[in-house]
Amino acid sequence: MYEAAEKITMEQVRGVDVPAFLGVGGRETGPAAQALPLTAAALPDAHIIEYPELGHLGPLEDCTLVAKDALRHFAGILPGGS
Repeated sequence: MYEAAEKITMEQVRGVDVPAFLGVGGRETGPAAQALPLTAAALPDAHIIEYPELGHLGPLEDCTLVAKDALRHFAGILPGGS
């Protein structure tokens, strides 16, 4: 998926058996945005939230917004939450 010494494979992603919260910035156009639909499809319980106003570093651009959704996910309020 990304350039790294040991790359994560989609087979490994399919083995993740926990609810997943995937956030993507609407201004992100690089490899992360391109890999997101494939990653979400490979995860058995994934939920994607798009942040139209954010870019690749969304959690740093608006940490409060992203943190609120992450907390809602972990509390089971968002689809895909436990």
